Order: sequence, then structure tokens, then C-alpha cells
Amino acid sequence: MLENSQKFLYSRHRLIGEPLNLLKGEITMAQTYTDPVCAMKVTPATAEGKSEYKGEDYYFCSVECKIAFDRDPERYIEQREEIPA
Repeated sequence: MLENSQKFLYSRHRLIGEPLNLLKGEITMAQTYTDPVCAMKVTPATAEGKSEYKGEDYYFCSVECKIAFDRDPERYIEQREEIPA
């Protein structure tokens, strides 16, 4: 079984996560972020959009999610804080 850091996630038939350090024989994943609108996991390289709000970067799986966030960021930040870990 793969460690969490070695799993590849698929979204809309695209690979999310970039294997790094392949020359060393190691497989690690690029930093992943959660789209605050739809909760999909994205990386900066595969994100369809990025917004900065109150000094924090947010990455999005689609332009539609970015637009929704930009219209009312507090709505999505509050939702994220309400979800139990």
C-alpha cells in the first residue's frame, strides 16, 4: 500500500500531484491544497486559478470555483472552518 505522500489523485481525468526526486529513486508529491469551494485537492501546477485573500493563497480546480470564491471569500472560509478535521 502506498503512503499518503505517494498517492496520485485524479481529477477530470488529469493527474494531480507531481512525483519529485525521481533521480534519487524517491517518490514524493508536490504540495497539495484544498479548493475552498468544492474541496477538491489541487497543486499549484495543476490549479486552474489562484487567489490571495488576507495574506493566504487559495488554489482552485476550475475558473468557476475561483469566481465563486472571489465574489464572497468569507463564505467559503467560514465553511472550511466549520468542517471537522
